[in-house]
Amino acid sequence: MYMKMSRTFLLLLCVAIVLTLCACKHNDDTSQRNTLNVALGSEPNTLDPALSLTIDTRSYLAHIFEGLTNFSKDGTVVPGVAVSWTVNDDNTEYTFQIRDDAVWSDGSKVLAEDFIYGWLRVLNPETASGWASYLYYIKGAEAYNTGLGKADEVGLQVEDGNLIVELENPCPFFVEMTAMQPYYPVKHTSVETYGDAWASNADTMVFNGPYVVSEWLHDEQIKLTKNGSYWN
Repeated sequence: MYMKMSRTFLLLLCVAIVLTLCACKHNDDTSQRNTLNVALGSEPNTLDPALSLTIDTRSYLAHIFEGLTNFSKDGTVVPGVAVSWTVNDDNTEYTFQIRDDAVWSDGSKVLAEDFIYGWLRVLNPETASGWASYLYYIKGAEAYNTGLGKADEVGLQVEDGNLIVELENPCPFFVEMTAMQPYYPVKHTSVETYGDAWASNADTMVFNGPYVVSEWLHDEQIKLTKNGSYWN
């Protein structure tokens, strides 16, 4: 079931990217050559990775956040915030090494703890995230999300700055899963400072993807600009 859902998500994401590229218009004005104007439909209610469900919103999120891994142009998985990873002999425990040069747009370092915070937030029953089941591969994740377990029983820990993930069972596509939206990191200070509104304005968010939301004029436009802090 989860694998089918994951493939569906990847298909929808590819469609969104294609629509984005198709929206590009040629402009001979040199000052506009580095600008891409895209019509993505209605304004998103939020850019919260845990709560955003529409295809349009996923297009924004794929540019302003980055997971442990990413996808190359040919669709293969490549390192993202994780510079490398290893798996144990029975394929139930992954260790992701967080790259030293991965930073948030406010200049602070992206930590393994940011991933744990983001993932547990998706799983928290109070969040009521539609993405929670995508993390059920992780040990204790479903139990926590359904009220049968606790957050500290989920198979996530930090060791020497690395993120260690313990799975319920072997999952041959788990590395690919870590490139997806519900696996994005979230900086806890933004959520704790601004609450539910943290992902509804440009000046209340921090980003770790190649772009940042530099301007959000509600009911008019969302402007993304290059993230000067992005590692790649």
